[in-house]
Amino acid sequence: MAVPKTTSATSAATSHAGHAPAGGSGGGAAPVGEGSKPKTQAEASARNVGATPSASGTGAAQGARDGAGTKPAVDAPMAGHDHAGGTAAAGHGEPIPAGTPNVKQGSTGPVVPKGQAPTLTIPDGAGFGGVKGRQQNDGDKQQNNYSVTDANFNPHLGLMDKDPDTGQPMTYVKDIQTYNAAGYINAFAPATAAKLEKAQGDGAGMILEGSSYLMGLTRTEPAYLKQYGIDGADIPAKIPGSDRDAREYVKSAQDATGQDWARMHHPESAWDMYKGLTGIGVDGETALSLSGDDGVSGAGRLNGQNNQDGGNGFNAGEVEVWKQAAQLQQRTGLPVVQTMMAGHDHGALDPSALTDPAVNSRLGITGTGATAERANAITAGLLSGRLDEGNGGGGNGGGADNAGGGGGG
Repeated sequence: MAVPKTTSATSAATSHAGHAPAGGSGGGAAPVGEGSKPKTQAEASARNVGATPSASGTGAAQGARDGAGTKPAVDAPMAGHDHAGGTAAAGHGEPIPAGTPNVKQGSTGPVVPKGQAPTLTIPDGAGFGGVKGRQQNDGDKQQNNYSVTDANFNPHLGLMDKDPDTGQPMTYVKDIQTYNAAGYINAFAPATAAKLEKAQGDGAGMILEGSSYLMGLTRTEPAYLKQYGIDGADIPAKIPGSDRDAREYVKSAQDATGQDWARMHHPESAWDMYKGLTGIGVDGETALSLSGDDGVSGAGRLNGQNNQDGGNGFNAGEVEVWKQAAQLQQRTGLPVVQTMMAGHDHGALDPSALTDPAVNSRLGITGTGATAERANAITAGLLSGRLDEGNGGGGNGGGADNAGGGGGG
């Protein structure tokens, strides 16, 4: 799908408790990929990550100059252990306490062996604001269970039972939007995130319900927000490193390429990947494209938190995005692939639900971590074509996860 036209980088503005975000956009040099809207996915890929940063400071070099961080050597271990941005994704933590309001039964609980949590029924339908998004296939429905491989949701965030505004059951798309809201706040509004965690830990209310209100998805203010002094004042109105409106992006139920988010945990953990990429100096628009649904899903193929698809582990859409990442790394010297590798981060899977990455046998590597050794081997495999579809062993199960078909993604 075509990538929307990129915009200039800006400093983060802030807004208040679920109201319209503050205006204002920053200056700065145009990011990598600036230009007219591409017509095809191939052209979009070339436009989005195909330009080399110039000496004047565009793209990755601009991000580094603006305080995004230095360029660590690719042969050195990444800081922050296995998390792309050096911080835990929003799904890490204890289950939701019993008695917390509006929790969908069976969506939270202790970590258990694969398949031992209940599989839930979630209706399809429009998202908040009437937004259209992912409609479940058979594989999606099987993954509405927090204990299975590539579980759609995690037991720390759980699922909301009812839409706070209508009292009707939550739809799959609405659940995706709430996880996107929680992930954004966790990544960029640490004071608010900490208060939301405290309130949920006390059983006062769900992180998802507070996040949904603060990000403008819902209109009904949870009672606990005032009790815990949560006003969302530190939530950036613009996505840091991008000129995009954060609330509109969260509400859209699609990634920056226009592809539907496939699972709740994809947009939630994508913010950690995005933050890691901009932190090493990748411009915001390119980082949003790389940390989209296929980027996050592909990370799960590499770290064992996702099912494996074919002889290389990836589906076709994932291979395309990860090759773009490797090519960007080759041009810029930034550790792009290594930074992305921990992006598919459930935070609550039992070891029985993990898989052995197919890339390991194809490339002669071991483990599941985002180590420099694995990252270098995977980067070389992507650049050489050894990880292309069906090259050296079984074909992949069709196109991108959003194209249909069960499992994975």
